Amino acid sequence: MILTCKQIARKMADQKLHKASPMQRWWIKLHIKMCVVCGSYQRDAEKFQHAESKFAEFEEGCQKKLNSDFKEKLKAQVRQSQKEEK
Repeated sequence: MILTCKQIARKMADQKLHKASPMQRWWIKLHIKMCVVCGSYQRDAEKFQHAESKFAEFEEGCQKKLNSDFKEKLKAQVRQSQKEEK
C-alpha cells in the first residue's frame, strides 16, 4: 500500500506511525527516504519535538507561572483553531 505525502505527513503529525503495520511502516520509511519534501518535514518535526522538550525542561525550572484563567483561555483558543482546521 503506497501512501501519499499528505497521508504520511498526517501520520507523522499525529504520531501514529507506531500503529501502522510493519509493512506499512516499511513503505513509510522508504517514502520518507526517497521523497525530499517528506524527509525535510520529518527532520523539521524532529527539531520541533526536541525544542519543545527543551522548552518543557526550561519551563519546569521557571519561577513564573501562567495564571489559570489565562491558561484556560489559551486552551480554548487552541481547541477552536483545531476545529476550524478540520
